[in-house]
Amino acid sequence: MLYRWTIVCLFAALCGEALAGAAGGARERCLGDHDIDVDMRISACDTIIEAGTLPDLDQGVALANRGAAYLSEGEYVLAIDDYDRAIKLRPNDANVLQGRCLARAVSKRDLELALADCNEALQLQPNNARVLGYRALVYLRLGLNETAISDYSAALELDPKDAEYLYGRGQAKLRGGDVEGGKADVAAARGINPKIADAFRQLEHDESAWGWSAMLAYWRAVMKFVY
Repeated sequence: MLYRWTIVCLFAALCGEALAGAAGGARERCLGDHDIDVDMRISACDTIIEAGTLPDLDQGVALANRGAAYLSEGEYVLAIDDYDRAIKLRPNDANVLQGRCLARAVSKRDLELALADCNEALQLQPNNARVLGYRALVYLRLGLNETAISDYSAALELDPKDAEYLYGRGQAKLRGGDVEGGKADVAAARGINPKIADAFRQLEHDESAWGWSAMLAYWRAVMKFVY
């Protein structure tokens, strides 16, 4: 489960609103829908956040985008702090909630709060495969393998060819003792995305194929910031 889509298009729904009337400079680099170097995006977001001239809704997008960038850099405390600030400006925003859910899940911080974030995001966006995948990750972190399998399966019903959901469900099955089913899911995931095997070759435990440092390194390589 690579979660390459963790950041990709996380705030696509917000971009049009945030970029309305904007022109060039730090604003575009922070809020734009184009690929950009992570450090450059953080710097641009720093500039416009500190200026304090954006409307609250756009300021919330800037904070969330910077939070996503911090997450990709492994700066979990900074990422969660930005998501906390963003949700105050964009209450009931499913995109911000799911971002904070993922940040908490990846960092193993406040997993019960992560679960609450994903649950609230799913109330706002029912049947969202991405959020189901994030919540499955939280359940896996909590050792609730059967519940994780249920969420991964629900995500796969919405997106049957997603290698990450298959791979994640495979890990949950392996951890729960379903070796045959777990291996089948992992094999299917590798069939869709052969890079999964390479990306996880150096993982910490072979049985579950779940190494977080290796996963973060992979995310850094594949993340694209398209909001």
